[in-house]
Amino acid sequence: MSTAHRRPKQPEQLRQQLLQATAELTVAKGAPAVTLDAVARQAGVSKGGLLHHFPSKQALFEQLFEGLLGEFDQAVHARASADPEPRGRAARAYLMAGAQGFGDGAEQQRWMALVAALIGDPALRTRWRDWDAAACAPDTAPGEDPTLLLICRLAADGLWLADLLGNRRLDATQREAVLARLQAFTQGRTCPDAPFTAPSESP
Repeated sequence: MSTAHRRPKQPEQLRQQLLQATAELTVAKGAPAVTLDAVARQAGVSKGGLLHHFPSKQALFEQLFEGLLGEFDQAVHARASADPEPRGRAARAYLMAGAQGFGDGAEQQRWMALVAALIGDPALRTRWRDWDAAACAPDTAPGEDPTLLLICRLAADGLWLADLLGNRRLDATQREAVLARLQAFTQGRTCPDAPFTAPSESP
């Protein structure tokens, strides 16, 4: 559906509208169908207006990448800063930031578009790999089990992807149980009956 009726007047609003149009086209038709002409039509702006902000299709996807990963990094850092328990803190923050879901349908659509673009874009995959290496650096608190923490991060990725694609539905009780077990793992506790007090979340 065209977003012409939502055409903004401010430059940053226009940039966001163009990025959302890119996401909508990618999800509806696939990344190969995304062209500058198609994005301009979807956003209800002239091609010149699009080129003023994004000179290429690659630039559109790169900005999606930077924006979404930057927001996720901020969410991880906020949770880590609010967590008083050092053991497994980074893995726990990564887990819970991913498990918080998506703010709205537009955010979810942008993530779906980015994942679709990654499949066919080696340059974006390299940037994702570099980001992942930095974001998922091993925790360093004494007594941590790096293998167990890696398992938690991999499980977090799987839960996030299931939320994104909607291919596996967990009810509230199942989700709470899974997250409680994974949070316990971040502290090296593999016994399901061991008590765990979840860290307080940032506002």
